[in-house]
Amino acid sequence: HVIKYYLSQNRFKEALKQLQQYQNVMRKLNDPYRISMYFYEVGNFFTLQQQNATALSYYLKAMNYWTDERCSIYTLIAQSYYSLKDYRKGILYAKKALGTATTQVMKFNPMVILLKCYCHGGDAANATNVMEELKELQHENVNRVSFSRFYEALYCYYHYIKKDNDNAMEALLAAGNEYNPEYFG
Repeated sequence: HVIKYYLSQNRFKEALKQLQQYQNVMRKLNDPYRISMYFYEVGNFFTLQQQNATALSYYLKAMNYWTDERCSIYTLIAQSYYSLKDYRKGILYAKKALGTATTQVMKFNPMVILLKCYCHGGDAANATNVMEELKELQHENVNRVSFSRFYEALYCYYHYIKKDNDNAMEALLAAGNEYNPEYFG
């Protein structure tokens, strides 16, 4: 939890020091779960510094060990590929995340990434299907999912698929307000 705190505060030197200490403990314990979580945290460290290729390598390493966090790690791998503009692999890992999600709410972030990959790839049919599912999921879980992520996805859909700049701009403005309670669309 200390590492997450430092990362949330953008205190990267302190986070790196904690990661190094965690690595030493992890080596001594040789526990597959802790090893996986170490690589996960290192991936987060690099993601927050927008070093997506490096982060991706650590998320992939995390998958080599036993973990209950497969959905989260697959989602971060999908996000890394999306950030690197490898939409095909982003789609692959977003689908893997969806396949391991144990609740409806856990499906939200992978669906956002999946939609954005389809939008940037110009796949209107799949983007439309995912958008409809995402709207339903957001509506059913209105107090449990991120409004900004939903509107960010909606922006991509309107901008890249529908070519509707007015609705795209409205979604973009709404994305900047995390507490916006209004349902768009």
